[in-house]
Amino acid sequence: MGQFASLTNLTMPEVVSLFVQSVQDTAVALSDLNVIIQGLTPPSLGTPPPVYTDLSQAATAAISAANSDSAVLFPAIFPAILLPPSSQDAGVVLNYQPAGDTSLLTNQIMDDFLNWGIQQPKSEVVLMANSLQSQVDSSDFTPSTTYGVLDINNASPLEQILGWVAAFGVCRTGYNPDGGFTQAVIYSFRAAVGVSELVTL
Repeated sequence: MGQFASLTNLTMPEVVSLFVQSVQDTAVALSDLNVIIQGLTPPSLGTPPPVYTDLSQAATAAISAANSDSAVLFPAIFPAILLPPSSQDAGVVLNYQPAGDTSLLTNQIMDDFLNWGIQQPKSEVVLMANSLQSQVDSSDFTPSTTYGVLDINNASPLEQILGWVAAFGVCRTGYNPDGGFTQAVIYSFRAAVGVSELVTL
């Protein structure tokens, strides 16, 4: 999968520094970052984003764009679920390996859920991680958003769901010795539990 550099335990400058250190081809990385920024900046913000020529500034803007996009997407998809401000994760997956082991992604989601007070069986998170990685791998360097719903099993008389959204973009960082590109993934992820909108009270 790769290594997570997350804003849940690092500052933005630290995440960006780790990303910049991983880049072997600045021109290629800048090109992809600008595509991510353009693709994930919500139109509702009004002003179109500039074209960045500085790698650190571009990486910061790309992470911020993904985070803004997921912030706009969540209430649009799940208007009945209150999203706590702290229930967000964003950053970079360094040295991303397409079609690789999803255990690191599963662990990152489980850690997020633990930090956000969400209890969810690991078996369902594994399925969620597999779906997310499949969508990243099939995105073909096109910035994308996705969302999903997991059922919550508890003693509540109301049917509860866990709603989640993710915004992401794949960025080339250099070249593999055996051909192809090294990659990173800019991402943002949010999730919260609420009453299903399909329930009639």
